[in-house]
Amino acid sequence: MLKRFVIGLFALAILGTAVYLAGGFGVVIKKERSQVAAQQQKQKPKEVKQVKMGEKINIGGVDVIVDFSRARKVGLFGDGEPLNDTFVYVDILFENNKDELFQVNLLNRLKLVDASGKHYSVAIKPSIKKRKNNQPQESMKQQIRGKVAFDVMLSDSYELIYDDPKTNTRYVCKLDVADLPKKKKSQDQTGQMDSQNISDQEQ
Repeated sequence: MLKRFVIGLFALAILGTAVYLAGGFGVVIKKERSQVAAQQQKQKPKEVKQVKMGEKINIGGVDVIVDFSRARKVGLFGDGEPLNDTFVYVDILFENNKDELFQVNLLNRLKLVDASGKHYSVAIKPSIKKRKNNQPQESMKQQIRGKVAFDVMLSDSYELIYDDPKTNTRYVCKLDVADLPKKKKSQDQTGQMDSQNISDQEQ
């Protein structure tokens, strides 16, 4: 009898310890979840700045200009043909910056978004070179030209996007793409037009 009583007390002690530990873990989990939620609430919404081509903006103490954009069916540097419809090349100018790592990181972080909202990443390794200028070096700011390419589907418009992680700012530049082929009508739309013409003729 005494033995059963002792065994019962031992079992109750084990059960009580398990309940206590489970409760403790539950408190820890709730605390961690509340901390994550608090951190998410503290994060400021991303600020969006619209930038025009040719406009100078300052990112990390460096002046940056979206200078030029052109569509090409064949790559400039032996890159072959695009997997999609065309390449879109974008020229970026950097002023007063000798840090090549900054330039490469910025170019690699660029995204292109078409009219349908589809995102494209950099398709070809960016190129960086000093910009040729006939002016004396003393009378001009040091200017570096970076070129980056995207392999894209044809679209009515494209926007260049850069997210600055340090300031939580998104820069958006609507591109004026030179030599961009016109978007072809889909076969479905062509078929609908043909059937509409036939019905009109029957009437």
